Amino acid sequence: MWLDGHRYIPVNKRAAEAAGIRIVLQELSLINNLTVAENLFLDHLPHRNGWIRRGRMREMAHEALARVGLTELDPDLLVNDLGVGQKQLVEIAAGLSRTCKVLILDEPTAALTVSDAERLFSQVRKLKQSGVGIIYVSHHLEEVLELADRISVLRDGQMVVTRNRGEISIDEMIRFMVGRALDERAGISKRRLTGEILLEVQNLSAPPRIKEVSFALHRGEVLGFAGLMGAGRTETMRAIFGADARTSGTILLEGKDISSRLHSPRAAVRLGIGFLTEDRKSQGLLLPKALRMNVTLARLNDELRAAGGWLRRDKEIAVAEDWVRQLTIRCSSIEQSAESLSGGNQQKVVLAR
Repeated sequence: MWLDGHRYIPVNKRAAEAAGIRIVLQELSLINNLTVAENLFLDHLPHRNGWIRRGRMREMAHEALARVGLTELDPDLLVNDLGVGQKQLVEIAAGLSRTCKVLILDEPTAALTVSDAERLFSQVRKLKQSGVGIIYVSHHLEEVLELADRISVLRDGQMVVTRNRGEISIDEMIRFMVGRALDERAGISKRRLTGEILLEVQNLSAPPRIKEVSFALHRGEVLGFAGLMGAGRTETMRAIFGADARTSGTILLEGKDISSRLHSPRAAVRLGIGFLTEDRKSQGLLLPKALRMNVTLARLNDELRAAGGWLRRDKEIAVAEDWVRQLTIRCSSIEQSAESLSGGNQQKVVLAR
């Protein structure tokens, strides 16, 4: 590798940062029990004679947060009290708060709303105009076309193609990514689904966010929920899954009232309701544990359990290996720890469970 015309061989992240390389990872690296301001300037806290200048740090934090549109966020809040989208923006603000030659953004808009993403794009363009080199990693191809001057496509760890903007379309990018032509609409029916109602929610309330929410989900249907950050989408789903307390409302599954039985996630799983959390790192995976264990964790009470409560290891291995094949989870073995997988493969593990 070469940086500014000189050989570049960083021995660790600190050496890379000293050379002017900054990275904002898809997997958040914030410290939850520190404040927003402390996270922003953790490695260069403003101080005088060894004492942290709290007032100056708050001023610097407001400036850094304004760059990503968080003008109303209190720098003294604990990161643990923020939503996932806000955490993502704080992580990006931390990366942008330092002088850098090269900025690497790994899936930076994964948890952002459209308006938050636009603020980020504006800052990226300003950095580009100031001479910063930016590597932007994303599965959102529209973003790539909007921001990138040159576009490179990777497949299975190898560089497939590099083209200038205007020389490659989204359809061509998809073809290079999957190795064949792909009809986006293949297999998707245009008919309106009219199956029987599978799940019905009536007047669901779970303060302070959820108030009198009602909807119906039909068998064989995909029902999408949209809303700005803080609108209550996640809270609604957590209430249905039994992860958050409900104060009122009725939940019907296949026409039967299951409201009184949905008192915990375990009860929801027994009723056949699954939940993929938006924050897989802290809520969706046992990161130090094997892929095998993470895949089969929700099935320990069914065919994986032998007489006497013992786990049938042979069956567990077969189930895990089957889902690795079905979802093409890239791993060295099913004994590989979940934390050592890429973000996309971690998400596949959560989906497999």
